[in-house]
Amino acid sequence: RQSIMKYAQKYGVSKASRRYNKSRSYIYFWLKRYDGTLESLACMSRRPHSHPNQHTENELTLIKGGTQCQKRAPLDLRGRDSQNRRRAPKRRAGGCVCRKRLYWHRLLQQCSKISVRLVSRNANDVFDARFWRRRVEYAVRYRKTVMPGADFTCCRLVHGEADQMPGLTVDRYGGILVVQITCLGMELVKDTVYRALWDVLAGMGETVTGIYERNDIALRVKEGLPEHKGWYRSDGMPVPESAVTEICENGIKYLVDVENGQKTGFFLDQKYNRAAVADCRGQEGAGLL
Repeated sequence: RQSIMKYAQKYGVSKASRRYNKSRSYIYFWLKRYDGTLESLACMSRRPHSHPNQHTENELTLIKGGTQCQKRAPLDLRGRDSQNRRRAPKRRAGGCVCRKRLYWHRLLQQCSKISVRLVSRNANDVFDARFWRRRVEYAVRYRKTVMPGADFTCCRLVHGEADQMPGLTVDRYGGILVVQITCLGMELVKDTVYRALWDVLAGMGETVTGIYERNDIALRVKEGLPEHKGWYRSDGMPVPESAVTEICENGIKYLVDVENGQKTGFFLDQKYNRAAVADCRGQEGAGLL
C-alpha cells in the first residue's frame, strides 16, 4: 500500500492505477490519509466513539469472556474469588447480547455466582405479560400431556431452565401451588408469572386455592434477595386457612405441609420410584443414601 502511494505521488494516480491494478478511487482514498508513515495506512475501526445504548465495561467483560455463552449454554458461571463476593450488587433484567449473529435475551445479576441466565434466543421477543403467559402455558400443557389424569394434580409444573424460566420452580399439590424463586430476574416478574399460572390453570378447568412462596433458602442471599415464606396475596387470589393439603399419589393419600415440609413440601420427583417399589412387597431391601 505504501508503494502504491509513493508511486502515485511521483507519477500520478492514473499511472499508479494501471500499474498496480487498483481503482483510482481506491488510491485517492488512501492518499488523503497518507502522511508518509505506515501507521496512516493502517485499517481503522468503523466503530462509533459512543452510543446511547452501549454496554458498560463490566458487561463487555462478561460478553467477551463468556465461554459458556459461546457454547449456547443457558448459564454463565462467575469466578469464585472474594473480590466478586464483596462487589456491590448491580441489578438488571432483560437486554440483548449479540455474538456471531446469534441474539440472546438474558437476565443479568452481577453480584450472583450465575451472573447471566438465558431467557430467549429470539431477538424479536418482547418481555410483556403475553410473553410470560406463553411460557407458562407451554410448560403447564406439556406437564398435562406427559402426566395425565391424577398425576397432573400433584406434579412439578415449571422446571426452571428446562422451561426457559430460569430460577423458577412451581410444584402443584392439589389446589395449592408452591413457588420457589432463586434469581432476581424472576423475582421482578413474579406478579406477572403468578397471574399467568392462575389464568392458565383456570382456563383448563383446574382449581387453584392459593399460591405459597417457599423462598426460605440460603441461595437467595447470594442473589441479594431476602429469605421469606408465606402466602402470596393479590387481588382476586384467595388465601387458604391451612398450609396442609391432601394429595393422592399412586393411589395413596398423603398430607403435605407446604409451609414446613422439605423442599417445597414433598419429594415429587420420586413419584415413579415409589410406584416401582410397590411391586417389591414382602421382599428384603437395603436403604442406601
